[in-house]
Amino acid sequence: MGGQLTKDGKNPNLNNQTSRKVLQIYKGLYDKKITSQDGQDPMQLFLTNKEIFFPEGIWMNNQIKESDVKYGVTNAAQLSDDPDKMVNWSSSHQFVLLKQPKRDKAKTEATLKFLSWVRTNSLEWAKAGQNPATLAITKDKEYQKMQQSFLLTDKTEQESLKIFNYRYNGYLADYLDRYAYDSVFGKTSISSYLNKLQNTVQDEVDAQMTD
Repeated sequence: MGGQLTKDGKNPNLNNQTSRKVLQIYKGLYDKKITSQDGQDPMQLFLTNKEIFFPEGIWMNNQIKESDVKYGVTNAAQLSDDPDKMVNWSSSHQFVLLKQPKRDKAKTEATLKFLSWVRTNSLEWAKAGQNPATLAITKDKEYQKMQQSFLLTDKTEQESLKIFNYRYNGYLADYLDRYAYDSVFGKTSISSYLNKLQNTVQDEVDAQMTD
């Protein structure tokens, strides 16, 4: 819906009208029993053919592959049928070369060599459902046969892949992991939920800045 996690790169922008609309949509689907209900296990529902869609990430792919379910991979559910507004959340682990007053040149070269190897030798990782961080993989015939390959081999799909680069996104993710569905399941109001979300993440950011 075009929302922004932050306006200035530092402070979170989470308690706003766009966020309320998003949660109202989710709650509406839940109240109409279109989605799985509180206490149900979406994975088990999907594996027993009682749920049509299972909006999860690649970390669940191997478990599904080992089942008898016949399934495919597609885009995340969208609010618009305009391809230019399509969004597929993407993320990964990141390798970081920390700043140091003095760094051994050999170690730097070895690190860069390792990163290059990982980037260009990720076919095994792709077998678990991952999309590698290099477009060179799209030339690989084995990769082309993988279910998720359409996300890289098609230009429109490529552009739909979004990574949240908000510096403090980790604090937001921690809160969502614990309380994401509280307002959807009616355990708290949407207003109270967003207010607590905003304040909690803001406190974490402020504490980080103080440190």
